[in-house]
Amino acid sequence: MLESLGVRRDIQAISKMTSHDKQVMMFTATLSKEIRTVYEKFMQDPMEIYVDDEAKLTLQELVQHYIKLAKVEKNK
Repeated sequence: MLESLGVRRDIQAISKMTSHDKQVMMFTATLSKEIRTVYEKFMQDPMEIYVDDEAKLTLQELVQHYIKLAKVEKNK
């Protein structure tokens, strides 16, 4: 998203209007070197966490639920 100049401008505007002491987190599966310099402008002392390509992350414990609702109930 930061590759889009319009999105980047929106994020810059929001960043300027909010407290300088805010916490900013960005999550991505891919990150180009060009965009790295862009996102660093929005963060203080950024930390990067890498997941090994060979690591197998699974969600075996994940349980999903759903509730069937009538159309008129969905906005509640």
